[in-house]
Amino acid sequence: MDKKFVNPGTPFSDAVRFGNLLFISGQGPNLHDEVPTSISEQTRNCLEKIEKIIMKEDGNAENILKMTVFCTSEVSINDFRAEYTQFFHDHHIYNFPAASAVVVSKLLYPSWKIEIDAIAGL
Repeated sequence: MDKKFVNPGTPFSDAVRFGNLLFISGQGPNLHDEVPTSISEQTRNCLEKIEKIIMKEDGNAENILKMTVFCTSEVSINDFRAEYTQFFHDHHIYNFPAASAVVVSKLLYPSWKIEIDAIAGL
């Protein structure tokens, strides 16, 4: 396993590469131990963290093939959709990746309203 994807202090890897596929673990909205309260900011943080992981393999947001979104019932779907759409439009991507969305009762940390994992083709 490539050490650049190991997440120190946890039993999880940020991603695992298998051939030309990069399987990215669920990314939460925290940045430097801070979690924004708005679903828009939480969505943006998750997507930017996924993009940074892909960039370690010289890819970018265009390489995202599939995403799974886990969100709590308190999420405003309109705010999520607006930020999700804006993220891809900011990267000039208008054909969105395949996606699934799952509503869950709670995520790993109480302040998280959303977590996103992804598969990228490199």
